[in-house]
Amino acid sequence: MFTLNYKSRLPIYEQIQSQVIEFIALGYLKPHHQLPAVRQLASDLGVNPNTVQKAYQELERMGYIYSQIGKGSFINEQQDVLQLTKNQKFDDLCELVTQMKGLGIALEDILDCCTSVFKKGDFTYDPTH
Repeated sequence: MFTLNYKSRLPIYEQIQSQVIEFIALGYLKPHHQLPAVRQLASDLGVNPNTVQKAYQELERMGYIYSQIGKGSFINEQQDVLQLTKNQKFDDLCELVTQMKGLGIALEDILDCCTSVFKKGDFTYDPTH
């Protein structure tokens, strides 16, 4: 279910967080679904349990999951979670556009990319035009 990219600059705990959020948004994880136990997921992924615990703590702080002492971590109600996911994606997009602007990428190219993704589902950047 979870996969890690050890070459990514994104820390492992953030990769776990991102995947949980994505699985919620896609409907793979439903409200009140129990997440794997910290030690079990850490063992499955070959990471330190503290890494998984940090991911779960952040997810709980952000409102995506809730914990029950002695029972584990569970997915929160989706109406709140889905809005949180949308808000986070817009924050991510704004940050990305800011970085792109800083790199000198033209607004027209950014809009072309967005339009292409919405129409076709993919985009290839051509820096020559």
